[in-house]
Amino acid sequence: MAAIAYDMEVTSSIPACKIYKAFVLNVDSFVPKILPATIKSVETIKVDEGVGSIKTSQLKSMKHRVDGFDKENFTYNYSLIQREALMGELESITYHINIVPSVDGGLVCKNRSM
Repeated sequence: MAAIAYDMEVTSSIPACKIYKAFVLNVDSFVPKILPATIKSVETIKVDEGVGSIKTSQLKSMKHRVDGFDKENFTYNYSLIQREALMGELESITYHINIVPSVDGGLVCKNRSM
């Protein structure tokens, strides 16, 4: 099976620490509030909340595994390991997210999906 990579960069005026807290540290409660029609809930299956944690979201069905994170450097790596959208065509999708504070107080979010 061939590997496919996709890179994306997004800039924002919101401080990096706020975005990291909302979309990485508090994602389980934050995302269902902002996307209630799409994601009903997020549940942690493996209890430790750290690397190796597995979470399921009620978006038909989706599970992702936390592969690594660094709170000080605003990085988060995870793999989508089960989802109907994979449709048997892909084994998994791995995401590498790096939120870089910018000099103006905002951020540049770099996302690599493979």
